[in-house]
Amino acid sequence: VLGRDVESVFPTEAKQTDLDLAASTEALVKDAIGSVQFVTEKQVEEIKRGREGDGDAAAAAGSFKPLAQVLSERKQEKDDAFQEKWKQMKEGQYRPLDEDEAAFLDDVEAKRRKVEDSRREEEQNELLAFQLAREEAREQPSAQRKPPTHQHREKPKNAAALLRVKVQPKLKPKPKPAPEPEKSGAA
Repeated sequence: VLGRDVESVFPTEAKQTDLDLAASTEALVKDAIGSVQFVTEKQVEEIKRGREGDGDAAAAAGSFKPLAQVLSERKQEKDDAFQEKWKQMKEGQYRPLDEDEAAFLDDVEAKRRKVEDSRREEEQNELLAFQLAREEAREQPSAQRKPPTHQHREKPKNAAALLRVKVQPKLKPKPKPAPEPEKSGAA
């Protein structure tokens, strides 16, 4: 039965496939166990001695603080940063005016007052002129009064005379003339 199975036809490839399978299985096992590292007691003591020597650095880094304390410190830092930004924003919004800004606002206010005063003065003048005209009209006898300048029309007696409708005939659209063919100059 030679030639019917892969191992007899390709013996080196079969060995290579077995080796690859074994290596991948070994890699999977190492990955699964890789996160767990076994440490001897001597290594633990060396780590503790190293930490004792760097006690100030470890304490500054906060490696021995409980998680709740670390989280509360971070929250307090964020709150302080937010309060500082809020304070700066408020100061910027309600800061005192510069001299230029104050002068500009004074100019705007002066213009507004000037316009308002001129309107008020004009209104007073018109009101006085009206009152004088009314007093003059009262003092004149009724015979000397001038008749109104506009003429009154006689009102028509029937309602049909009020409405006058002009009927316009419907216009039929004119047909457009057909375009004439152009004549060539060399005929």
